[in-house]
Amino acid sequence: MIPLDPDVSRMIADSVARHAAGQATADHLSSLQSQGWLHCALPEASGGLGFGVDAAALIAGGLARACQAEPVATCFMAARMLALVAPDSPPAADLASGRRLVALADGRVRVDGGRLAGTLTHMPLAEVYLVVADDALFAVSGGVEQGTRLDGMPLATLDLQHAEATRLSQGPQAAEALRQVRAEGRLVVAAELLAHAEVMLDITLDHMRTRQQFGQSLGHFQALQHKAADLYGAALLSRAVLDAAIARAAPGLAPDDLDRLACRAKARANDAAMAMARGAIQMFGALGITEEGPLAPHVRRVLALVPLLGTSAELRRAYARIGRVLKRNTSKDQAA
Repeated sequence: MIPLDPDVSRMIADSVARHAAGQATADHLSSLQSQGWLHCALPEASGGLGFGVDAAALIAGGLARACQAEPVATCFMAARMLALVAPDSPPAADLASGRRLVALADGRVRVDGGRLAGTLTHMPLAEVYLVVADDALFAVSGGVEQGTRLDGMPLATLDLQHAEATRLSQGPQAAEALRQVRAEGRLVVAAELLAHAEVMLDITLDHMRTRQQFGQSLGHFQALQHKAADLYGAALLSRAVLDAAIARAAPGLAPDDLDRLACRAKARANDAAMAMARGAIQMFGALGITEEGPLAPHVRRVLALVPLLGTSAELRRAYARIGRVLKRNTSKDQAA
């Protein structure tokens, strides 16, 4: 993957900000696809841009400010998996061309009598799923039952017994790639979470400046000032941790280092986003829980993203299990 330089980073950030500020269209997926954002992690030879976690985090975070980030993280993880294991496969071509939406289905899967078996729940809705089982990567289609997630986004239950599976690769590299993609995905989801937290803080501060109570704005009350300062500090600390993790992860790290960075950043983003949601609702009062209020879409999205790829408790336990090592990754990924 290609780490971003400052000029390219600014270009991507500006482009995403302009897109997020525009009027949302009914054909949201096509709009993201036309920008190249859904398949930016595919190698250039496969129709992508060869970008990595730093670009995906910029895109997801920028679009999250307008609640338009779905399904950037999902497609990034699928594209990275394909880039690492099967860059010339039909799913890579489908994702690059926009013919079919491809997602990574991560969960407990077994091979029974030569066929995949198991049921995966709370999956992102897609037309093709990438599944790792018995040191092999499979492309799976069919067997999908659609539902709706807490934030209103579609989700799927994947019944592998009734799906068609095609083996894309065989060997231990599939499991190794899955570990790396999980860690990178956590950083992208953390970027989206933190963007929602920062937007909620901006909305809340604006509310405190303009809302009048007892003849003065809410911002004049010291208790609310202290609460807002605590939330600002939590967001600032989480941003520092996340930006440092992404900067170190982009050039490539050893698996243990990448896992530690991702677990730490995602856990902090989880906590900061949940604290911001609770604090913002508290300072808004009854307006904070209204469906039509400005906080509602961000709160719902935070509640959906926090358990994705690990709750804070799960991530801290995973962090504690990994020894402290600091090594550059010299695997083939640097050439991907």
